[in-house]
Amino acid sequence: NIGAKPTATTLKIQNAVELSNADCAQKGRRIQLNLKQGASGATLSVGGRYPADCGASTYRRTLLSHGPHVYGVFKALWQQLGGTLSGGWRYAKTPDSAMTAAELESVSLAEVIRYINKFSNNVMARNLLLTLGSNQPPATPAKAATVIKKWLDQSGVTMPKLNIDNGAGLSRDARISAQGLAALLESAATWPWWTEFLGSLPIAEVDGSLKKRFHNIARPGRLRLKTGLLKDARSLAGYVIDRNGDLWVVVILHNGPRAAQPIGIEIQHRILETLF
Repeated sequence: NIGAKPTATTLKIQNAVELSNADCAQKGRRIQLNLKQGASGATLSVGGRYPADCGASTYRRTLLSHGPHVYGVFKALWQQLGGTLSGGWRYAKTPDSAMTAAELESVSLAEVIRYINKFSNNVMARNLLLTLGSNQPPATPAKAATVIKKWLDQSGVTMPKLNIDNGAGLSRDARISAQGLAALLESAATWPWWTEFLGSLPIAEVDGSLKKRFHNIARPGRLRLKTGLLKDARSLAGYVIDRNGDLWVVVILHNGPRAAQPIGIEIQHRILETLF
């Protein structure tokens, strides 16, 4: 059985996957995805062979653009509640005469940041950035960047090379220096809400993007670091607690054609070992 979460009426799924008796560890999940966009939505064709002993799997993919996704999910939920919805959707400015029908608060900021950092959720990171720039609609990354830089100045954190353009770092124009990021992490350790921020970072060998990283360097809980990876670029930043219980700020930013290869991870591993 193959499905999408959340369900959207604008996405159709065609399942042509064949179950096999192959060993999951040896053959792996050989799944092919073919997405075709249409006027009213998209059709996802899923094919290939899937070993039965692999159990359930989750694939995170963006299949619809914003408009069709929001409309399709809303319509699906509305229908589940017994409602009907005709017509379609369009991009337009909200009329001044529009009235709020309902409001729903998100989970706390601490929970949002925890999910962003633990699992490198780029979409949530961008939405959080836009929220910071939403005081004067429409929210834009540029407005949010202004808010952030003003807050940094008020907090006494110097980050002259910082350039924020989409909130997730998935850009060739985004910039930050190791010195600036280290200054931010040092300042963060003095915040009243630092424990919430620290708890949002992946823990080596325990969870998030570090669940399978940095084995045998230190006891679980001593390495709390956020990862980053692009073509020709790799990064690691956060906190390390050494054998004496001292807290270290660690920032590793390296660029080059081999940064994204295994040697990039090896470099990070060797640097962290020096703290123990």
